[in-house]
Amino acid sequence: MRLFPKIVCVLFCIWGGIIHAKNIEFINVDRHVIKWKKIPQILFSPSVLQGKDRDLNVVIDVNEKGEVVALRIKESSGIAELDALVMTEIKKYSLYPYEINGKYYPVRVEQPFKFLINSDQVSDPALKEIDRRKLIEDRMHKEIMDLWDVPAGSENLSNLVRFNISRNNSIDSIQILQSSGNRSFDLSTRQAVRYSTLVKKLTNDEKNAFFGGLESRMITISFRAK
Repeated sequence: MRLFPKIVCVLFCIWGGIIHAKNIEFINVDRHVIKWKKIPQILFSPSVLQGKDRDLNVVIDVNEKGEVVALRIKESSGIAELDALVMTEIKKYSLYPYEINGKYYPVRVEQPFKFLINSDQVSDPALKEIDRRKLIEDRMHKEIMDLWDVPAGSENLSNLVRFNISRNNSIDSIQILQSSGNRSFDLSTRQAVRYSTLVKKLTNDEKNAFFGGLESRMITISFRAK
């Protein structure tokens, strides 16, 4: 019987083998905190699983640019071929840099996941969590845009705003990362952010999806007047 390759969507760290990163101090972070720029995909034949589900626990080191600089298997899948395949493919991808207060840091993340012989995807709750987080971010963006009172004469102006929001909807550390050059315009965007009440309306389950293991998150929004 002919076996066709399956496409496996792998989120938040799928690695094998060992690549060393020297003289770098990495911050340990939860896997829900970082995001892939493009979700990695791996092609493999079901036969590589050798008739049973496979678990893999891996560690990734990412530099301040979001580049993968080191891979280490913490728990092997038990199949060297699968471990090596995953390692090779993951090195082709990168993540968004990890940022704290405007500074980027190298990070280390541990990720367990499971390959299922009767499924086309790796069983990883992060897949659904990422989708849900993105939907909530989109809702927040729409709410803030609806709250925004655009000053007259602001056509074609734009800026980039970052802020911290907590589980209890406390909003602080509002910063203009890229100014429009117009004080009234920048002030109006800061006010729109302050008016957001979306987190108050989230269920506890939605808050867990949005914040992961964090008490607060930094959000960045681009404003542009038409």
